[in-house]
Amino acid sequence: SGALAARVSERVTEVYERLRADAGPGRPVDLAAFWFACMPVLHGAAVADAAELQAEFERRWQRVLPDTEGVRRVTVAGADIAGRVAEVFGPAAAPGWSAARYISPDVMIAASDAAAVARGEFGLVLGELHLAANTLGNELFVNQHPDPRELFERTDRDHPAPRLMPLLPKEHKSRLSARIRHALVRPEDYQVALLDNTADPHRDRTVPSADAVVERREGRLCVVLPDGAVFPAVEVFAHVLTTLVTDRFRLLPEADHSPRVTVDRMTVARETWRFAGSALAFADDKSEARRFVRARQWRDTHELPRFVFVVSPTEPRPFFVDFDSPVYVNILAKAARRLARKDPDAQLTVTEMLPTPEQAWLTDDQGHRYSSELRLVAVTD
Repeated sequence: SGALAARVSERVTEVYERLRADAGPGRPVDLAAFWFACMPVLHGAAVADAAELQAEFERRWQRVLPDTEGVRRVTVAGADIAGRVAEVFGPAAAPGWSAARYISPDVMIAASDAAAVARGEFGLVLGELHLAANTLGNELFVNQHPDPRELFERTDRDHPAPRLMPLLPKEHKSRLSARIRHALVRPEDYQVALLDNTADPHRDRTVPSADAVVERREGRLCVVLPDGAVFPAVEVFAHVLTTLVTDRFRLLPEADHSPRVTVDRMTVARETWRFAGSALAFADDKSEARRFVRARQWRDTHELPRFVFVVSPTEPRPFFVDFDSPVYVNILAKAARRLARKDPDAQLTVTEMLPTPEQAWLTDDQGHRYSSELRLVAVTD
């Protein structure tokens, strides 16, 4: 996050200098004009910067891990690679913006049953690792927490001073969705309205962007609010930057095949395969029975597990496939055909299901197994 924020700050500073020159001596640059002038940076150069930094992150992990070419499992001890990690990555950089202090891993437990967990006989699987986001701040979890005050008290500890937060437009999906809308906004936090029709007129410390100005102070770009409060300008772009990085954690670069990577007993990368949609030749077979048989032959050829999850550029979410089920094979075939029609060069990403159904340790009173995860949040001091 620090590297991305530094690059974006350099680019938006150039935008600021151009606006200041156009405004003329003694005339301020208001935040509204600055925000809109920075759009090409945020939705152009910054996207490329994030992708480049992700690729560099993957290259560095390749220098840390054993050779992953042609193997299905890579298992290392954390103590054995700690020194190499420190050497390759160096000291941790400061977070690039206030929300970048957070890292939120979703961790799954793989065990035969609850008794095995109690005995310590389990493995861990990193489902996702969300960067620059406190996922426990989502409205879903705040509203259902037994004591929401505790979450706000912890937010006070993480951020003793008021924060500057962008007020999302009313049509933004992050504002409309109860699942991901951020709810840990305190009365002392400022919210800046960057677009029309976004402000809550009854909330104190809500500032229209046209009423704030952008200035250089002590060598850095700052936003100055009408009451004199000053914040780093990068905080105005915090939501955009978080969106750029939050789902970019990946240890290995994209390849036709990537192994499962386990550190100690934590699987940090599931085994993954990538195929062009046109490579699933069985998908075009008109006979459902023959298509099912050919799909199982294709699965055996590539040594895929029975249960997988598939990501397609044409589908909004990953979907589950059981190769023993004709129904799921049909779903996969339809997705492959759709992708081949839309973009023959695009790829399907196939990832092993882990934990497996036998490792779903959480059961109800009737013995039915359930998938579950622990949602954790780590914060830097």
